[in-house]
Amino acid sequence: MLVDGHPRLWFPAYQSLGRLWETSVETILNRIAFPAQVDWNLPGTKLTLYGQGENLTPIVDSSVAGAGDDLGNFGNRLALEQAQVGDTPAEAGRGVIPIRLTWRKLGSLGSQHRVALRLTDAGGRSWASRDSRPQGGDASFAALSPGERLTDHHGLLVPAGTPPGDYQLRLSVVSQLDDRPLDLLDAGGQPQGVEALLTSIQVVPPATPLEAEVLPIQHPVTGDFEGKVRLLGYSLSDGPFRAGEGLKFSLFWQALADGSQPYVVFAQLQDETGRAVALSETPPAYPADRWPAGMLLRDPHQIPLPPALPEGDYRLAVGLLRPDGPRLLVGGDDQVVLTTVLTTQRARDFSPPSPIFPVDAQFGGRARLLGYDLHTEGQLEPGQTFELVLYWQPIETFNRGYTVFVHLIDAESQIVGNRDQVPGGGDFPTTSWMKGEYLTDVYHVPVNPDTPPGDYWIEVGFYDPVDGTRLLVTDAQGQPLGDRLLLEQTPVVVDR
Repeated sequence: MLVDGHPRLWFPAYQSLGRLWETSVETILNRIAFPAQVDWNLPGTKLTLYGQGENLTPIVDSSVAGAGDDLGNFGNRLALEQAQVGDTPAEAGRGVIPIRLTWRKLGSLGSQHRVALRLTDAGGRSWASRDSRPQGGDASFAALSPGERLTDHHGLLVPAGTPPGDYQLRLSVVSQLDDRPLDLLDAGGQPQGVEALLTSIQVVPPATPLEAEVLPIQHPVTGDFEGKVRLLGYSLSDGPFRAGEGLKFSLFWQALADGSQPYVVFAQLQDETGRAVALSETPPAYPADRWPAGMLLRDPHQIPLPPALPEGDYRLAVGLLRPDGPRLLVGGDDQVVLTTVLTTQRARDFSPPSPIFPVDAQFGGRARLLGYDLHTEGQLEPGQTFELVLYWQPIETFNRGYTVFVHLIDAESQIVGNRDQVPGGGDFPTTSWMKGEYLTDVYHVPVNPDTPPGDYWIEVGFYDPVDGTRLLVTDAQGQPLGDRLLLEQTPVVVDR
């Protein structure tokens, strides 16, 4: 076979002269191998990386407790019946994780959907991802009939610089129409997030050293820290970066000698005088005292930008701290200035709102819900959407980003419609909230198509998307209300 004896196989498919042979070979490879990466850098050529599917192990349970015989139910549209994943440790920079999925269609999807795979660490950071249509783009969920099955191969390449350790392989199904993932449902049909945790993956160092050129460095920079560690460059989006959000970037390191001390990475935004206006001090993604000579590391960091940070240009500087505090020297200085970044402020409203339905409830002592507007335009039918407008007032600053949930529930608290989102549709995350301002937060909540006629109620609240922890709610007198607020004034009537 084409992939026998080849853990990784690159196939160049020329995109001219009819490409009939290339298409036939691609179709075969997409079924017998595991497509992991597509590269269009060669003129007129589609270059695809395939992995081999040896040592596949069936997954017997997913992250959804009580999911029945299936590993996952995605929005009552697709069921993941079976999954097999390679059980061989994956080498950073070389390893391709083979993943075989068996899907069964449950209902109409309404549009094309993609399979999204992520390799995450314990903190939820992504280290590898793949987002593609099934069977390398040769198949379509939309073309399946209800009850029809599809066997689907994917490969996930572990990038160079990924530190050794245990990671989690996560799966979701995303609409190509609006990039929204389908809800992952438990056996009772209740949403449990959007990602299924398939299994854990062990990443190991490459068997033979890799050259620094394999790292995905966006901006090369060279800085040698006292002959021990070399900074090779960094990656950073173009910006501008909004106050109250996190400035995310990755550093790329090469160990020049075996690690001896647990260095800490400092990163600062500095004004024109060199004063730090925002900073972070965190260990690298893999402890520096465990770096062997020659090791390559991609090291993600984030500087939280204060909500009140004035708009302007700031320089981004980084360096290394010894365990006892002093900085390592680099090129006659004690830091490397990477670039200049522009920060902005979002629009803020300091005029009190006038909600149709006043409320006074506090969430975690950080936010007050002043009231809401509900627009249902009469009785709703299953499958229709209603609009809910929430009016928030920050009480204290948030030290992390929370997601707001809006659920439509029945008398037994079973969810029949929901919309979870970062406030403002992502435009004003909770880390950007300032005391004294007011926020108007709009949600469009779809009612499940199979919802029976009856009266339903809306519940709202905040949760941490990393661990699912909800903020506790109290009323105007400080009495506890649990971890959600029920909007009892306005039942929602669903009719046929």
